[in-house]
Amino acid sequence: MMVRIPVANRFLTPYERDGELVHSFLGDKELRVQLLMTMPRLEMACWICFAQLATLRWFDGAYKLAEDIERRFAKGDGLYYMSEDSVAGVRSVDLYDSALPSGNSLAGNLFVKLYYLTGEVKFRDRAEKQVNALMPYLERMPNAFSQALLTAEWLMYPPEQVDHGVSPIWKNRHLASRSKPASRFHR
Repeated sequence: MMVRIPVANRFLTPYERDGELVHSFLGDKELRVQLLMTMPRLEMACWICFAQLATLRWFDGAYKLAEDIERRFAKGDGLYYMSEDSVAGVRSVDLYDSALPSGNSLAGNLFVKLYYLTGEVKFRDRAEKQVNALMPYLERMPNAFSQALLTAEWLMYPPEQVDHGVSPIWKNRHLASRSKPASRFHR
């Protein structure tokens, strides 16, 4: 598991420095294409490193990624475009989870995790808005939305405790305490 930290560090460091995400590396060359699918994957690496190291850097990385997802990719209806730039004048949206979960679904996972760790309602609202936008598709073909269903489950059935192995001293200083929220899905 510790091998993920150097890899995550290689991607998080340029993001912290420049505010631009590195999509991939070829030797020392960086490919900087701003894709929705890349941001939540780095966020997942941040959570793993945060759980292992309990350092604020990794939590801050996940938090900044959530803010950038909203700023760069928000479509306005709860869903997110696949890339920051258009291809042939069109910005497309990938809704379905396949072998690789969609960036939309992983963004919802990020928002709900941040809500439970920080108590910031804006993250719950983003996750709920996304699930509500996907509801017609979820009802018809739930097997195509495994990660989006996890977001819905986490909203409907809040975790009893969220600590990711973090020490109580750190958690009390940096994370808001809160009571169980109610979910507000619209069908």
